[in-house]
Amino acid sequence: MANQAEPALNAFVARIAETPKPVRWVARNDRMGLARSGMAHLPSPSLAREAWLRRTARLEHAYGVTAITHTTASANIMDMLADLVTAPIHPWDTLICTSTAVRASVQLQLDAVRADLEERLGATRAPSPNLVTIPLGVNVDDFATSAENRERWRRELELPDDAVVVLYVGRFNPHAKMNPVPMAMALERAARKTGKTIAWVQAGWSGSEAHDKLYHDEARRYCPSVLYKVVDGRKPDTRFSIWSVGDIFLSLSDNIQETFGLTPVEAMAAGIPAVVSDWDGYKDTVRHGVDGFRIATYAPRAGAGGDLAYRHANGWLTYDNYVGTVAQLTAVDVGDAGRALAELVENPDLRRRMGQAAQARAREVFDWRVVIGQYESLWDELNNRRLAAARPIAPRRDIMLNPRRPDPFLLFG
Repeated sequence: MANQAEPALNAFVARIAETPKPVRWVARNDRMGLARSGMAHLPSPSLAREAWLRRTARLEHAYGVTAITHTTASANIMDMLADLVTAPIHPWDTLICTSTAVRASVQLQLDAVRADLEERLGATRAPSPNLVTIPLGVNVDDFATSAENRERWRRELELPDDAVVVLYVGRFNPHAKMNPVPMAMALERAARKTGKTIAWVQAGWSGSEAHDKLYHDEARRYCPSVLYKVVDGRKPDTRFSIWSVGDIFLSLSDNIQETFGLTPVEAMAAGIPAVVSDWDGYKDTVRHGVDGFRIATYAPRAGAGGDLAYRHANGWLTYDNYVGTVAQLTAVDVGDAGRALAELVENPDLRRRMGQAAQARAREVFDWRVVIGQYESLWDELNNRRLAAARPIAPRRDIMLNPRRPDPFLLFG
């Protein structure tokens, strides 16, 4: 939507949701417009970059900045995080972390960079950026299920009346999302243990037809007793209606990219109990034994992956192969998952109780109305902090405002 006229931007906002508050647009090159608002929020972790740009415009006390983490495993994002330690960050700036797991990893990296600067350069005044934890959100009402959609999907997928439907929603990508084989193996164990008819509905997409075929051919091999159904998750109608067909949600992520994990929250919003890996951002969503089950997940001890980081840093491992290799060395307890699935398959009352608890939790913690309230409280706090701060002495004229982007006529003159 960049570079659009205001009517188009207003129409875009109206399609998302009605808002009783006035909407004012700030042009991309109008930093004084940000100063008039008092706060700027970035949909990425690029807080350090914005801090330097703000300083160059001599607006350090004019507005605060919040930024947000998503996947933090890539070299580019790691560099953004490391730059926070030397950027002109202020107490009215904050990096929002979407889970306790990603916050801990960000803090670890910042501490490591700070320790390195102190050891090599004697630096003792490296700033410590504010970190807060606010989850991603969903519009819970969008995921309301219906008997009509349930009946339609069961008919279209030709599911037997007695089938218990286990639903997966997401990309079909073993490198960047998760290996489907542990899920298939766990479902096969549950089917054999219970003797029940289990249907595995996979709603998602692949990068190509060849990848799609390989993914599903391999997954099918490991669950011959399970009805295997594939749905194109990219279709607009499927996005929300598919949740109506699910009795259980299954997602055994083994990937370091999953710093939050939105689909378990969507399942909770739909009132579906979830079986998920006890891994990364998933730890903050599904409550074990309440909303579903978190399955024991294991990774090598800290310090065992230095060679992977080194190979990726040298460009010998692509990013996809880097995160994929880490995932290959991460193990989800298939037996634990099979037992959890079997318990839910055999017990409709348990599914109903957990689904109700999950939906209540989604509405209480993850609905956008709640999450946005946390953002607004944070912005108010940071704005008050900025307004109460003493104005600094003007910087020395012989010090560049941004030594990373100097005047070309000075640099090359």
